Parts: sequence; structure tokens; C-alpha cells
Amino acid sequence: MKTSLKYPATTEAANDTRTYDQIKALVTSHRLPPRTQLAAQHLSNQLIGCPESDIQTALKRLAREGVVSYTSDKGYTITPLSSKDVCTQYEASHTIMEMSLHILQNKPGLIGKIKFPELFMPNHHHRTGRAFSPESLTKTTSALFIHIASRTGNPELTLHALKANDRLTYIRQCECTLIDFPVEELECLYHLYHKKMIPELRFAMDQYHKDRFKIIPRLMEVL
Repeated sequence: MKTSLKYPATTEAANDTRTYDQIKALVTSHRLPPRTQLAAQHLSNQLIGCPESDIQTALKRLAREGVVSYTSDKGYTITPLSSKDVCTQYEASHTIMEMSLHILQNKPGLIGKIKFPELFMPNHHHRTGRAFSPESLTKTTSALFIHIASRTGNPELTLHALKANDRLTYIRQCECTLIDFPVEELECLYHLYHKKMIPELRFAMDQYHKDRFKIIPRLMEVL
């Protein structure tokens, strides 16, 4: 009898946690941009199988954590990114890449065969006008960074790279208009990696992140 009474409570707690995790993932990855209003009914359509009551509970918890904001007139909205948030994400990316490239420089045999991305194949930009859109550049940047981390053979480092790039998606899409020659910059990183010129890539990657730190004040006007 005791077991049957405890089981529903445990299931309910598990459902609450699962709903909370799903909504937080949507917010922290910026698949839902900052200042987006979060209506329980709308989220229920996106998170299949999550009742609105669980969503309301999760939103209240996220509001207490400062991940979302609540006002009586607008309800729940995603808290805008601060300059500290952006700086933290860039620092995480920089650290992960430096650690990964340090490993690959000491053990070059780990890299293996590298396929050059279609985005930078000759004349690719003439075939489609969307080849160099912020979305495609962001996707190609993430693919490079995750590939570098995965070649270290360190699952934990790869997982950190996946999470960091997920969280940087929205930021990278916004930064494209603020960086001088973003296509050429990314193409250079790919060429160095493709040729396995790891010391040069470490230097270029360091400069890549320094350029991001410099634009944070202007980036905050766009986010």
C-alpha cells in the first residue's frame, strides 16, 4: 500500500523535472530568442506530452532562478542576455578549443581524415544565395568546433563542446554583421584544420575569440 501511494508522487516529480529540463534547454540554447513570451499553451504544443500544469510549475522555478522573467502584464518572458552572459559563453568556447587543440597538437594522429565542408567548396556561393547566411555560417562554425573537440577522444570535452555551441547559436547569428569578413575568417580556420596546421590554428582560434570579446558592447545593442 505504501508503495502504491509513493509511486504517483515519484512519477509526478519526474515529469516536473523532465518538463523543467526541456524548457530550460529551449531557453539556454536560444532556440527561443531573449524576450520571447512563454505561454504555457504554446509551449505545450512544442513539448508533446507535457501538460500545462507541469509547464507552469517549471516556469515558476525558472523565474526564481532568473532564467525567465515574470510580469503581470506580459507573463513569462525569456530574460535578455547580459554582457556577462555573453562573455561567459565566449570564454567557455575559447577554453574548450584551446584544450582540444592542445591535445591534438601533442597527438596529431588523433585527427584522422577531415572532410572539407561543402560551404567552402569552389564556387559554392555562386550556386545558392543563402550559402553565407548567418544561419549557415553559425552551423558551419559549430560543426568545426565540435569536430575538433570530438577528435580528442575525450567524451567529456566533446559534450562540453556540444553544449557550448548550442548556447552560442543565437549569439553567433547576431554577431555576423559585426565581424569584419566573417566568411574569410571561418574559411581560414577550416583550411588550417584541413591541412592539420594545429599551431597556426591555435593562434588563429585565439584571435577569433579575441575579436568576439571586442564586439561585446556593440553586440549587446543587437541581442
